[in-house]
Amino acid sequence: MITVDGRCPCEECTRRTKRTYHMAGVCLNCGAADLLMVFRVGDNTRRLNCPVCGNRHTVSAQRLATTSEVSTLEAQP
Repeated sequence: MITVDGRCPCEECTRRTKRTYHMAGVCLNCGAADLLMVFRVGDNTRRLNCPVCGNRHTVSAQRLATTSEVSTLEAQP
């Protein structure tokens, strides 16, 4: 799965928590699926930029990611 990071990088959010949750998303422009969206616990989901077609704010969360989908992220170097 391709990972799209939706975590806010500001110092306040980074200091607040390191915990994350993962959503499976799809691009509403190009149709790319199997996109793993990462958000910080306590933050709402939002549309992210597509790493496939480059469109802004078109990757939409569809459902919570499964444990096996998240393990693919943890297996990456």
